[in-house]
Parts: sequence; structure tokens; C-alpha cells
Amino acid sequence: MGKRSLSRGRRRERPERSPDSSEPAAFPWWLFPARICQRGSPRGRLRQVLCPRGYLALLLSTGKAVVLDTEERENGAGSCTSKPRDVELGNVRVCSLACGTSYMLFLSSEGKLYEQVYIAGPHSLQPSLQKSLREKCIIQVSCGKHHSLALSKDGQLFAWGENTHGQLGLEDWCSPQPKPKLVRSLGGSPLALITAGGEHSVALSVSGAVYAWGRNSAGQLGLGHTNSLCCPTFVAALEQQKTVFVSCGEAHTAVLTKDGQVMTFGAGGYGQLGHNSTRNELRPRLVAELFGVRVSQVACGRSHTLAYVPSLGKVYSFGAGEQGQLGTGPECKQLVPLPMELPGSVTCTSEELYKIAAGGNQSVVFCLDKEAEKHPDMKIATVEESMVEKWIAHGNSKKLQKTKNQIEQIFSSVACVNGSFLKQSKDEHFRTCMGLSGLDMWAVRLFFEKLKQKPRVVQQVNRLSGMGERARALNVTESSSSGQQWQSSCIFTRQIKCWLHDVDFLLMTKPGILPPHTLPVKREQLVADAWFHLKLKEGSVFQRRLEVIFVGEPGIDSGGLSSEFFTIISRELSCPKANIFRQFEDSGLVWFPSHDPAGNDTFFLIGILLGMALYNACKADFHFPLALYKKLLNMQPTLEDLKELSPTVERNLQFLLDEEDDADIEDWNLYFNVITSQEESVVDLVENGSNIPVLKHNRKQYVDAYVNYVFNVSVKKQFADFFSGFLRGCQTTAWRLFLPEELQAVICGSAEYNWGDLEKNAQYMGYERTDEAINNFWTMFHQLSEELKKNFLAFLTGSNRIPVGGMEHFVIIISDYQPEDPDLFYPVANTCSRILHLPRYSNIKILQEKFLRAIKSYEKFGLQ
Repeated sequence: MGKRSLSRGRRRERPERSPDSSEPAAFPWWLFPARICQRGSPRGRLRQVLCPRGYLALLLSTGKAVVLDTEERENGAGSCTSKPRDVELGNVRVCSLACGTSYMLFLSSEGKLYEQVYIAGPHSLQPSLQKSLREKCIIQVSCGKHHSLALSKDGQLFAWGENTHGQLGLEDWCSPQPKPKLVRSLGGSPLALITAGGEHSVALSVSGAVYAWGRNSAGQLGLGHTNSLCCPTFVAALEQQKTVFVSCGEAHTAVLTKDGQVMTFGAGGYGQLGHNSTRNELRPRLVAELFGVRVSQVACGRSHTLAYVPSLGKVYSFGAGEQGQLGTGPECKQLVPLPMELPGSVTCTSEELYKIAAGGNQSVVFCLDKEAEKHPDMKIATVEESMVEKWIAHGNSKKLQKTKNQIEQIFSSVACVNGSFLKQSKDEHFRTCMGLSGLDMWAVRLFFEKLKQKPRVVQQVNRLSGMGERARALNVTESSSSGQQWQSSCIFTRQIKCWLHDVDFLLMTKPGILPPHTLPVKREQLVADAWFHLKLKEGSVFQRRLEVIFVGEPGIDSGGLSSEFFTIISRELSCPKANIFRQFEDSGLVWFPSHDPAGNDTFFLIGILLGMALYNACKADFHFPLALYKKLLNMQPTLEDLKELSPTVERNLQFLLDEEDDADIEDWNLYFNVITSQEESVVDLVENGSNIPVLKHNRKQYVDAYVNYVFNVSVKKQFADFFSGFLRGCQTTAWRLFLPEELQAVICGSAEYNWGDLEKNAQYMGYERTDEAINNFWTMFHQLSEELKKNFLAFLTGSNRIPVGGMEHFVIIISDYQPEDPDLFYPVANTCSRILHLPRYSNIKILQEKFLRAIKSYEKFGLQ
């Protein structure tokens, strides 16, 4: 062994580069405890070093990876047993490594992932392409003992391998997964980092939210208990701590905050938590010995931890040290951080270029060359200002395809969209919670204002916003202060979503090119005429703008007649006399009946109507509960939704859940069955349910099964027909951006009226606000009953419902109407533009008489 080889605590001079050598000079690095012989030391600047048990994996700045076999001796010391083994990947440049117990992952600079089962020996390694992810651009990889994680550029997290403790995060305790599977529950979170421990996993979002799952026997998930979890769960104790980095050991976890503080939790038997104790910690706890200094890096080995303080140029270690991995002298466990013994005469050109790594029972400290080091792009795709400028510039050029590719990558991903408009100034995005999204809404508005310059780009963004994961309505992103999650589409304001829907409608209907879709109906047989018409039309017809014609009546439909049509037909179809829906008297709402009329296409046709109403920006209030709009967005209704539909039934079920006495529950004499609404038959909620009594231990299962029966099982075909019709009637996809409450508001409108706002926002043509006619009008209007005021809205717009935004954003225009004798003429409404043509009546009594006769005429049309 040459004198220039390194060992713990020994000095190594930086070798000079020979004049005739094309190899870059090696940079200083120290390995604890193993002695690396000179013949085993690779030449070249290091980018990454990993040290699992049995081998070392090194990535050079040239993109070349090499592996050195090691062996551990009885006294804990180790040595290199072979020359470096090359990783043969042809011209592929490696940018990142990850190592498990017996396998390695190699990530190329193009985002392709290669796998290699580790086998000791003299031969070179030839990794194979991970074919399941070959269509994905992977940006990060991490390995546990026997499981792997991979994060793609479009924000998707994949997991594969062992799943004994739920470490794959697939929401069940499934068997080992040989191929990568999508971790769906994090589909909307813009992840910044993924890391795998022994048998647990952790993900960190751009906003500092930490999610953990897998084995939790020592509290390594930081959730305050020791129950293992198979679903990523928000670590509430770290909320708003501004977490910027996470590292996992075999059974402990360390997090680093933006201000340089270190918090640890999990197994502490070797002192690896640094709390001067061997106790396990179930929640994150600040490492007090490092308080007051700014830590820039933290790394967890199997049972030890490293922390680097750049201002002091020191690396601190704590935990298991029996094999010398702590580099502090005595080979024993260490309960508090102490500085490692690094050669004082060898330093990097910049203290920030020290890098630390911890493996099984080893530690590595090495230096990087600032000029040679080029960090790979490890961030998910997000919208950037320079990118938007290029989109606009290339909107109508040959480079449009590249723009489309970038848009597709970002806007087909909930995570990428959610990570695109975060407030970076003053770290506001770190304060994400239910009441504070952390989003820069000014940036969102500016983004869409810029895109308006290029309709083709807007169309691409809009189309993709309703596809991919959004189309599956994952609706999951950042954590809230209560550990819940806020919806994925809250990246856009409701007004922006409505604007996107309008743009989508204009692009689909092609005004001036495609003729309208005409629907002629007679008022006395409106439903029959509508059914006859809709049954005959092909699907492509519904792409066009709707134009309703009331047969025998004058008027051109510019939006008002359509609005009137949907107002009338939704009321007629949902009323008890129609005998179509199941009526709930205690809520006034309707739901699908549990029986399915054979050969009846009524629900399919009603679905078309509701879809047409949404597509054409009309209101159609069928008195459905919020549960319907949840199901349209592929979200499951809950007991709270049953409370809205039937408060009486929900109250009884809640009493059952709250009952503490076993005997009282038995007295209910309930079984896992339900009597159909027609009381003609008994249906089992579970297999053999009529023979399974409801007891204290299974009452929650009974309630869940009951809710599922009401909203899903009993109406499976009815809703399927309805949904199929809805998709036929609404040809856009932008509606998938809405939250259920927003979709309901857009379709049904609002029934919350603020008549003062109506007057305050009114505009005038040919009138001044101070004119006597206007003063008389508002004096008379505010004296009307609530119902007559609603009738006025129906007279003016075709519907008595307020559009999205409420009265605050609802503007009517009162126009001067000048017939020769105004007292002989009624007010006239232009329903498409909300214009009231108001004659200048000679006195307020005539105004009131004419006004009431005009709006009351709409009672015969069912608009009262």
C-alpha cells in the first residue's frame, strides 16, 4: 500500500496531474473506516459516493460509474479487495446512483433508469434498462433495503420491490412488486425530494410538506405512534418548519430546515438521533447540540448520522461507531454530535464543496471541483417565465411541437401545475395550509393574460388541463394544517377556471364556422319535444352551440332562450309528479331510484341535458346533492353527503357510531342489509349480510357499506347511463378542473341574493344614476317581495339563479327606451346581455304596474 493512500485520520496530498495524462486529477476524499488502497482508488473528480455493505459505488464528474468490492473484518476494519470495476453503459452518461442491499440503480442524464443486481467479482457490470419506465424521464432515484423509488419529470412517483411493511405506498399490503407502480396518493403533490430508508419511505414537497410511509416500529415516520402505514401520510409535526432536505437510515430519519436546523426521529438505540439518549423518538425533535450553527447537509447511515457545518468547516457525527464509521477516535457509540477527524492540511477550495455520505456502517467525506461539478436537473417540470415567452414566440411557428411537448409534460400533471405558481418571495410557499395555498395568484393571472396572445397555446393548455391525472380526478396536493389535503385544482381561481371553460367552448364551437345546434320545442310539450330531438341527434351535433326555438314565439336565442329552456325542463323533470327521481322530503333534494326501468333511457337523456347546460353556460338545477358532482369528478361520497341528502338517516347512523353500550347496539336489531326504497325486497350490503348482526366492532363497516349502497351500488347502472349522457352533452374537458362545489355552482348557479349589490353594480345607457326614472325604479324594486325579485331575474336573464361569483360580480344594464307614449309600453329584456329597456314612465305607480305585469307574465312559463 502506498503512503499516499487514505485512512481515517491520515493525511493525503492532492496528486498532481501528469502532463501527458488526459485523466483529471483525483480530488481528496476520506472513507471511514475502510482503508482504500492506491490501486483501488479511481482517478477523477467525484460527483457521488455511496457505501452500502459489501461495496462502494462511485460516480465521477465525467459521468462514468465504478464499483469497488469491500470486505469487513472481525474487528470492524475494512479494506478494498479489488481494483475498480467499470459500469458498462456504452455512451450513456450517468448522473445519479442509488444502492440497495444487493442491487444498484443508475440514472442517465437523459432520464433513463438502469438496474444491476450486485455480484462480487472481477468482472465489469452491465446494467439493463428498466423497461417499465423507459417512456418516462426520471429525475431522482432512491433505494431502501429491498425497495426502490423513482420520481419522474412530470411529477409522478413510482415504487417497486418488497412491500412487507407498506413501504411502497400503494395503499395496501400487497405482495412484492417486481415492476414500478404509480404512488397515486401523491399524484398532486409537487415533490422536491424522495428518499428510502431500510423499510420506510419519505417524500418532501416543494412547499416543505413531508410525507412518510412504511415500517414504523421505532417511530421513524414521525407521526407520534408506531403503527406501520401503507399510504403516504403527512407528518404534521413538521408543518411550516421549512423543511428542505430529508435523509433516512435503517430505522431513523433526519430532516434539515432552511435555517440549518436538524431534527431527528425514530430509532435511537445507538445514539443516532443525537439527543444524548438511546431512547426512540416518535416525533421530530431538534438536535440541541447543533443549535446555534447552520447545518447545510445531513446524511443517515444504518445507525449513525452525519451533519456538515460549512462555517466551521467541520463534519459532526453521532450514533453507532463500533466499526470506526464516526471518525472521532474511540470506536464506540456516540450520543451527541462530535466533529470527525479530517486531515487539517487538505481542504477544498470552498467550504461549501465538502460533500458527505453515510452508508451501512461507513461514512464518506469528499471534495468537489466547482467548475467540473454540474448538478443534474432533479426538479419536476414547472412553468417558468422564460418558458412562457418561448411558448408565445413559437405559438404559430414550426417550433410549436416543442411547445406542445412542454405544455403536455406540465399541464397533464397535477403536481407540475401545482408547483408552477408558488410564492417564492418571503418563503410564503412554506406556509401552505387549508387557509393559505402558498400560490402567487398574480403570477397565475399574468400567465393567462400572456397566453391570450396565442389562442393555439391556450387551447393546448386547456385541453391538457383536463386530461391525464386531472381526468382521473386525483385531486390531491399539499397538506393542510389539520393533516388533510387541499384539492389539486385550487391552483386556479374559480374565475380562471370559468374563463378556461369559456375558451374551450369557443374553440370547440368555432363561431362563424359551425352552424348552431337548433332545438325546436313547444312550451306545452317541452319535455316530449326535447326527448324526441335528443334521441335523433348524433354525438357530433352536441359540439355546436345550442340555439333553442320556442315554436310559435318570436325571439332569437343569444343565450337567454336556452337559459329559459333549461330552467323550465330541469324543474319539470325533478318535480315529484314526473316520478323520475327519488324524492327526499327532509332535504328537498332528489337522487336516482334504486330500481332501473328496463329499456328506459331517461337518465341518459337527463345526463345529456345537464352536460348541454354546462357546455352552453346555462343553469340547470335538478336539485341534486353535492354527491352527484363528486361522482362526476370520480370522488367518493361520504356520510357527510348522506347528511345533505337525508339528514334523518344520517342522524340515525351517527347515533349508531356514537353509541358506547354494546347491549344498546344489539337492541337496534340491525343486520348488514337494507330494504329497497319500494320496500319490495331486502338487499345484503355485504355477502350473507342478512345473517351478520351489526355490533360495536363492525358498526363503522356497516355505515360505510350503507353509504356506499345509497350512492354507488343501488344506482350503478342509473348513474352510468347519466354520466354517459353527460359526456355526450358536454364536449369540453375543462370542467374537470372544478372542485365538486364549484362544478355544482357553475351548473346550478347560486341562490344567495344580495339585492344591494345588484343596484350598486348596475350600469346605465341613456340614463344617469340620479335620474328620476332610475330612482323610481330602485325604490319600487326594493319594495318587491323576494319571489318577485327572483322573477325579475328570470325575466331579465332566463333564470332566477345567480352565476358563479354571486351578485358582487353580476352586472345588469338599464337602457333608456323611448316610445312615443312610454306609459303604453312594458319594460323589455334582452336576456343575452342582461339589458333592461326601461321607458320613462310618468309616475312611479305606472312604473310599478307595468313592471309587475311584465315579470309576472313569466309565471305561466314556470319561472316563478
